[in-house]
Amino acid sequence: MRAEMILVALMTIAATEAVALESYECNVKEGMSLSEDGSLQKKGGFADIAVGTKFTVDRRTGRVLGKISNHNAYGQPKVIDPGSSEQSFKAITIYQPNVTVDLLIIQQFSDSPEKPFIFLFYNTSVLSGTCTET
Repeated sequence: MRAEMILVALMTIAATEAVALESYECNVKEGMSLSEDGSLQKKGGFADIAVGTKFTVDRRTGRVLGKISNHNAYGQPKVIDPGSSEQSFKAITIYQPNVTVDLLIIQQFSDSPEKPFIFLFYNTSVLSGTCTET
């Protein structure tokens, strides 16, 4: 009976640790939009307004939750690379029927606890900043 209790306790601790690393909390540090001349500019659009906000990423589904989102009735994200010590986490959302694409890349391989990210959304806006594993 005691061995069973210890086993259950160890499994609970392991499960808690696994859950703890199933998301990122991201801080938006910069936002820019594509201009008519092909340059990225801060021009007061949503990308610029998002600076200073936070969002959470579910690492299993790729869903972005918060003021910024990458899912709705027309598209759901797909994790195309879960990230590793050598690769970035990557999630893509393709919206239909009028095709638009969101792409989130988090440099999971970074040695820093703050992982740099870039998030292309609405086809022409870019956010960047850092994420921490939670």
